[in-house]
Amino acid sequence: LVLMTSLEKAIWNWMDNYPNEFTELQSVQNDELTRCCENLFDMLDSFAETKKRHQNSPWPLQMMLLVLTPKILEEIYNADTGAPCSAKHLPKQKFIMSVKRALTPHGKAASNEAAAVTCVKLCKAATYINILDSNNVIFSLVQSIISDLKQLLFKADKPFSRGTLFMSQDIDLLIDFFLANFRLNPHNNDTLKVCLNTQSPSLYHHVLVSSLHIIITQRRLQ
Repeated sequence: LVLMTSLEKAIWNWMDNYPNEFTELQSVQNDELTRCCENLFDMLDSFAETKKRHQNSPWPLQMMLLVLTPKILEEIYNADTGAPCSAKHLPKQKFIMSVKRALTPHGKAASNEAAAVTCVKLCKAATYINILDSNNVIFSLVQSIISDLKQLLFKADKPFSRGTLFMSQDIDLLIDFFLANFRLNPHNNDTLKVCLNTQSPSLYHHVLVSSLHIIITQRRLQ
């Protein structure tokens, strides 16, 4: 579990510090990196099978591994429309389907929460890609889950929460999603309306102010 957290942080650090390399990776596959990501994905699948109590814990890292292998992600995504999918990628397709299914209101609580975290990271990763690259499969995958994700995270009558122990992380999660949604869909104001509503919980007002502060600070630095 510690290793998974460290590896995911390493991926984000690389994306932050070497954005050009990440951008290049979206169009030019790195065979060695792809092989390593595939092997690690399979190891995490085995971990989830043997450690039922932590079966959803690998999801965020597994999603980031797919972000680093866009050709594989594209094959998996296209398989939903009837395109062929190689047998070795079927576990990855099953993973995507499990995450999507867990986002729905009828999903189990633990899976629901893991899916929310995983999909917010996907949305955040999409903001590292040039918005003009509209054909990128990551954008397509984001659009297929973003509606369910908004309903899960920004319910005015029931704010998303994993309990008091995760309060700080949940606030950061909501901020990350608000920022990602704003950057990917600047003309969509669904989350903004919830945050501006005076009847909404104060948590959403805090998310709005914090997000605006980040946006203004980043623009000043630019």
